[in-house]
Amino acid sequence: MSKILFYVHYNKNSDLHAHVLYQIKKIRAAYGRIVFISNSPLSSVHKNALSLHVDEIFERANVGFDFYAWKEAVDREGCEKISSYDSVTLMNDTCFGPLFDLEEAHARMSLDPCDFWGMINHRQGSEIIPELGINISEHVQSFFLVFKRTVVQSSSWRLFWASVECEVDVYQVIAKYEIGLTQTLRDAGFAYKVLLDTLNLELSREELSYVPVDYCLNDRLPFLKIKALLQHKNPRHVIGEIERVSNYPIGLIEEYISKDFQPDRSMPYCDKVLNIYSPTSLRLSGAEGKSIAIHVHVFYIDVWRRYVDYLRALDFPYALFITTDTKGKAKDIQALLPEKNSSDLEAREIVVLENRGRDILPWVDISEKLSDYDFVLHAHTKRSPTAADWVGASWQQDIFDTMLEQAGKIINSFQENPNLGIVIPDIPRYWRYVAPVRRETEAPFIGMMNDLWEKMRCEKKVDFENSPTFIMPYGTMFWYRPRALKKITSLALSKEVPDEPLPEKSVLHAIERLVVYVAWDAGFDYKIVPPKEIASGFADSLVRNQQPIQPPVIEMTTQHSMAAIKKDSNERGKMTLIRRAVAKLKILAHPKKITKMLTPYGMVRLYQKIIELRRAREHQMREDQAPLTHANQITENKTSSVPCIKSGDYWLRAHRHLHPMNIVPDPGAEKCLNLVISSLGRAQLFGGIATCTGVATVLARALDLPLRIITRDGGASHEQYLGIMSAMGIEPWGAVSFYSDSSRDDLGRNCPSVYSSDSDIFLASSWWTATALRKSVKNENVYHIIQEDELMFYQRGDDYLDCWSSLNAPASKYIVNSNYLHAWFKEAYPQIYKSSVVFDPVFSRNAAEISLEKKSYNLFFYARMTNPRNLFWFGVRVIDDCFKCGILDPDEWNIFFAGDDSIPQLEFFGGKKTVNLGILSWEEYKKFLQDVDLGLCLIHTPHPGYPVYDVASSGGVAVTNTLYTKSSFPSSANIIACDLSEDAFMDGMKRAAALAKDGSTRRENYLRQSIPSSWEESLLDVVNFVKRESQRS
Repeated sequence: MSKILFYVHYNKNSDLHAHVLYQIKKIRAAYGRIVFISNSPLSSVHKNALSLHVDEIFERANVGFDFYAWKEAVDREGCEKISSYDSVTLMNDTCFGPLFDLEEAHARMSLDPCDFWGMINHRQGSEIIPELGINISEHVQSFFLVFKRTVVQSSSWRLFWASVECEVDVYQVIAKYEIGLTQTLRDAGFAYKVLLDTLNLELSREELSYVPVDYCLNDRLPFLKIKALLQHKNPRHVIGEIERVSNYPIGLIEEYISKDFQPDRSMPYCDKVLNIYSPTSLRLSGAEGKSIAIHVHVFYIDVWRRYVDYLRALDFPYALFITTDTKGKAKDIQALLPEKNSSDLEAREIVVLENRGRDILPWVDISEKLSDYDFVLHAHTKRSPTAADWVGASWQQDIFDTMLEQAGKIINSFQENPNLGIVIPDIPRYWRYVAPVRRETEAPFIGMMNDLWEKMRCEKKVDFENSPTFIMPYGTMFWYRPRALKKITSLALSKEVPDEPLPEKSVLHAIERLVVYVAWDAGFDYKIVPPKEIASGFADSLVRNQQPIQPPVIEMTTQHSMAAIKKDSNERGKMTLIRRAVAKLKILAHPKKITKMLTPYGMVRLYQKIIELRRAREHQMREDQAPLTHANQITENKTSSVPCIKSGDYWLRAHRHLHPMNIVPDPGAEKCLNLVISSLGRAQLFGGIATCTGVATVLARALDLPLRIITRDGGASHEQYLGIMSAMGIEPWGAVSFYSDSSRDDLGRNCPSVYSSDSDIFLASSWWTATALRKSVKNENVYHIIQEDELMFYQRGDDYLDCWSSLNAPASKYIVNSNYLHAWFKEAYPQIYKSSVVFDPVFSRNAAEISLEKKSYNLFFYARMTNPRNLFWFGVRVIDDCFKCGILDPDEWNIFFAGDDSIPQLEFFGGKKTVNLGILSWEEYKKFLQDVDLGLCLIHTPHPGYPVYDVASSGGVAVTNTLYTKSSFPSSANIIACDLSEDAFMDGMKRAAALAKDGSTRRENYLRQSIPSSWEESLLDVVNFVKRESQRS
């Protein structure tokens, strides 16, 4: 039997996970044709891997969710072709599998009398779901749906897909399409069946959305919803069960979760422990061909002596780099160095640096040398001078046991797993059992971590605020691949690092908490080396439950005491230092905290806290004693009510249109022609964006290149593209894909990747898209389609300067829309004129029958009140004066406004009211033009404006203004150009109204006009220009 599969894929990080590729491979045999629909960009590596197992890859922008993706694919395939298959399968990548045989399920269901089937259904719900606005009706869940030929050939099927729209709200998609598809087919008399029927299962509303794992495994469903695993309270047990009852490689599950979930979120699902103490674990298997470096920052010589013993024991070749802070220490280090053995110690270097930045700044300083090696150990001589000696000693011993004693097996793990980017030691015993780290103590680091994350331009979205704990190498000692931490080692940190003595919370502490996350952002996984002595779980339980249970009376007393202290704290300015210390001791007088205070380290921490309080109070007293000048008072009043924002962030939020694009070089990518526009939405359909799309289409066909349409402020669909091409009379190009980064946040983060070859061509539709492109690609590959004197839009200010800088960027190339504008540039901007090619816009003849006699006439005013180039109020005055002067008769003329949804209905002299059409679709606009007798288009730029030609090409008379080089319109006698004065326009409107009523003259002018009508002919010079410049580049 012949079957077709439409498979929808999406990845927020523009990746293709191994479990998706495995899924496609395993189900290939079940289908005669597979169309892989990707709602996120795919690299050339991904495409090459997929092309071996699918018949077509359809790359599109992430708009409309799964159902609109399926609709576009179904439309592309065509109803007739689809109807020839025995079944049509719709599937997405939100599931793992196949766990069990899919072909067996297909065979069983083909014998069943049902008309369509799926994995799981959702029973009828009586409760109204607020997000949906309705109760959930019985339906088949849409992650896997199969429709037999009886359904696919029905009118109900075709009408359903014709009704699917590009929704922006996922709940609307669920209500209208996921639920609606089952309802539509059942109403048409079709019956469904599922492999797991939930109608009689006792499941909560939430459980019905994913169905618990045990039901799915017991009923041997081929596919398991990813959400079912993520919602389970014991996911490691579930993964073990999958491994026990099926042949599914569970490593694919862990790889997916490790890549898509930040390190602290992935740990409950994945085995992050490096099992190096197992007897079967290899010591080392072939380090040959791999280069290894060890960096140790030495501050304490006595600890360095211990390092030397462990370094001597290493049985593989490595290069040794040592940093320290004095020449004297360097001599001592040199004297203790291990003997140089050509088979083991390949090189050694001692670098003396200032005592700043602890071990991290020295590591960053020599990171360029370390980047030449495959695997690197970063370590330092650990001691805790503010605590008892055993604290630092035990901590350092944990590092010796895990990072050095097991070094060979760690290197072996790196070689076995190319995705492994960093290996860290487990939490030291001190921080695990004596002074456990808690969320509230980590919270102050979050701001610095977020700042560094942005500064390093990390691409993955991370949520430090809700992290239960940070996965980090305590003490900042770890093995790593240099590529994994490139963003940290490339940082310029010197100015941000405070002098010694180092405060408790600094940028160095933030980096300590970030290294694992930065490796994850770079696409690498992490592993943890457990301590040599693995403690029982009871030890953790003992630590968590040391505090005795308090009787209710004691709890109430404690609460009242705390309330009193809080009230007292409002008068801190009046308290003496002794009273403040007493208040602090009251807060600390808690059984658990007293226990901590009695330890040596606890006493030190108490002393540090008292010193901190004293310093804070002294600082406050100095501020209170400082004279408050009038200027200070003004500043204080202003800053107290206005939040402080980083200047860089403030600029990004205010300049969303200038956000750089996430263009990723891909050596294997096919050369593309890229068009960067705002969107293909209806608000963009009066001219400019459509012209750019048409130019790009003609160019792509002439150059025989795939066309990628990139939108920055909204989506773009194939349906919209086809509509524009139809309206412009251009044959659509077959190799078109769509991309959008409109979902980026206010700081420009979370942009999907645009995989691009080095020779890609980029067409910019405005100065701001040209600016954004030049930040990401070579300027020689950028062509600015310039359709206005864009500087005229701005007064002399920041926007004017940004626009001017873009138009004058060195070695820029321009494609100029219209000879009027090109002639203007010759005088005003000779640098644009010299580096440009020109084309005239094309307008297909669209006239209906021009009536010789009519009782009423239609005037169309291209009314855009908020656009800076449109003379809206001047046009309103002209129309009103025409009624006052009798040029227009209220009984004869109907007045239509189009182009702006925000304009209210206006009433002119004589009681004539406007008909406001707002923003029209292409088809609506085209149909409306056939009934227009007179058009008024006022644009204060050298460009003629499209509505002028739209009206003339549809058989109407157009009135417009002159400006600079735009002085006459010899291509059509039905276009009347007037100087920008009311008298000139009264005369022009009088002639235009008479001509509009003169059907025979108007028709003769229409037939004789010479407005360009072929895009291929008009763009011939543009094609040759781009070919020539591309070859030169």
